[in-house]
Amino acid sequence: MFQIKCLPMIGILLLPLAASAQDKAVSAITIRAFLNDPSQPEAKFFVPNTPDTRVPVNLNPGELPAEQTAVVINGRLTIYNSPTVDPAQPEAAVVASVAVAKNLGHAVAIIQPLGADRNPRYGIVLIDDSASAFPPGESRIVSMTTLPVALQIGEHKLPAASGKVTAVPRVMKLDPYNMAQTDFFYQRENNWIPFNESKMKYLQSYRQIFICSTRPGSQSPTLTTLIDDAPAAAGKEAAEAP
Repeated sequence: MFQIKCLPMIGILLLPLAASAQDKAVSAITIRAFLNDPSQPEAKFFVPNTPDTRVPVNLNPGELPAEQTAVVINGRLTIYNSPTVDPAQPEAAVVASVAVAKNLGHAVAIIQPLGADRNPRYGIVLIDDSASAFPPGESRIVSMTTLPVALQIGEHKLPAASGKVTAVPRVMKLDPYNMAQTDFFYQRENNWIPFNESKMKYLQSYRQIFICSTRPGSQSPTLTTLIDDAPAAAGKEAAEAP
């Protein structure tokens, strides 16, 4: 388990973007990126900050980093393996790419390796990081495995679809120490087999992100848990509320 301990210039930023983008549809998104790949702790990726330039993706092994502004071009957020891209073969530098909903302004970007034989080699799942979509006290499951996965936690029993974000409501069935049994299962043939069983603390100010994935050579999923005890986007929305 890992403990998680701008936009003021956006109006200025978008003016040069619009000028240099020409016929490209350009917008901006604020992201916090997490690379779920322990085999690459020093990985370096790059994300556009204008249609023609790329900056390093903020990555902190084991935790969510500080947020950063990225550029969405033609409705997609794309991550590259280099700050420079060959105009004749831009796809050669693409690490991962994902469609971005038009109303998505803040997101946690979960980056997951798909395999050395895949192109692009990584996938991205975006979690809406706004307080209205992901309130403190709730959790989210990101299933990055093709195996059927399910969660049993407190009063909740939920399946998690592959490649999707599953919302987990606030857990109300807690012991006196705000703890609840949290068990993850995967399906093999007709049997549901536990792959992670633990007791976790659930507080109204915390948000949990559960990432289910399959490591190379493994026959069962593994679980990575991020605990966000100071949601940045949620804090901003609360401060801006009348």
